[in-house]
Amino acid sequence: MAAMSFLSSKSIQKTVALTGIALTVICVLSWSQLNPNAGYFLYTSKGRHAVDEGSSRTSLAVQDNLYDVQNETLGFQNVFVLSLKERLDKRDAFSLSASLTGFRFDFIDGVVGSEMPDKSLPVGWDRPKMSDKLLGCYRAHMNFAQTIVKNRLSTAMVFEDDSDWDVHFKSQLLEYARGTRYILNASTADTAANSKFKDAYASSDNEDSEPKDAYASADKEDSEDTDVKSTSVSADFNPPHSPYGDDWDMLWLGHCSASVNSADPRKYVIPHDKTVAPPKNRVNFGAIPDMSAWPNNTRIVFEAEAGVCLYGYALSLRGAQKFLYYLSLHPFNTAVDLGIREMCQDRSRDFRCVAVFPQLVDSHKAAGPQSRDSDIGKPPDENREKGFTYNIKYSTRLNWNKLMNGQSDYDAQFDDIVEA
Repeated sequence: MAAMSFLSSKSIQKTVALTGIALTVICVLSWSQLNPNAGYFLYTSKGRHAVDEGSSRTSLAVQDNLYDVQNETLGFQNVFVLSLKERLDKRDAFSLSASLTGFRFDFIDGVVGSEMPDKSLPVGWDRPKMSDKLLGCYRAHMNFAQTIVKNRLSTAMVFEDDSDWDVHFKSQLLEYARGTRYILNASTADTAANSKFKDAYASSDNEDSEPKDAYASADKEDSEDTDVKSTSVSADFNPPHSPYGDDWDMLWLGHCSASVNSADPRKYVIPHDKTVAPPKNRVNFGAIPDMSAWPNNTRIVFEAEAGVCLYGYALSLRGAQKFLYYLSLHPFNTAVDLGIREMCQDRSRDFRCVAVFPQLVDSHKAAGPQSRDSDIGKPPDENREKGFTYNIKYSTRLNWNKLMNGQSDYDAQFDDIVEA
């Protein structure tokens, strides 16, 4: 009886507690329905802000999301890596690099082209002339786009599994995002009406800053009316959904060739960047922007109308939809990067590509047998004594040991640029 009495007492207490919670919820819901001005809280990476119902703005100053580019997904909803399942060596290497530079990702399995049935190929694909390796590469990039569309991801970035980047990658992304915002801020029609086509300049307080703060000041008169660096945010500011800005289809961070859109030649200029490779050490396989107007340690962000190689890039949901529509569901018979170049060039497709030069992501060539390099081409069966990465000054892969040991005196592949 005592035990039953005790259980009954506990049950009563539980019932009373649950009833109280239910009544509280009902009261709150009723109050919000009776009060059209009832508010709720918006949680952002910068804190909590009261929001009026029916309004898209917080009652306090809206917080900019620019610094989300330094989060664990680099400011995108997801990050992916294309890699054949059997290349466990490349998966290990990429995993270590990403871990040491602070981002996470998921693998998308590479495709073996010879295993694809003819009926799955795009209309017009000439199998006898196009190698199965090119076909597998093409399909892997389509699967990346399909993943975005299927899961309705707002944005996603993809790397190839032999990609490399600077140890200061997240600091570079911060300035790149400022540049993409500037480029996307005005439409082609807006810029066409402005005959000056002004370039914007990055700025900071110290021209001799370390690479993590490698974005120094430029002359004010050269960047008049292009105040794109300010971090002060007012209540009238509507932050973009993406920290890189809105209205882009593709962000081309890793390429081996890129040219500036002739219809909108504006550039966001990043001077005094100590992570830039000297011109004599730059390796590209096609057209590149004319950099003669600036010192050699300058990087630029621009709208691209052409590019080659896909070491690292991002797509918006809209961009991924266009990928599938034009490159898979229309007649197609070329290497995937050349198809993307046509997407950026053909203005009727309204495909906005924003690139950076020198590039931020490139291909690493590891020490050891060169036959391990590529899963597409036929590298020579020779031994490479020392690994290297094109165009990346402080290679993450070449600084693994120092990153693991917490050292900051990183090894540079190239000498510092001495400004004239």
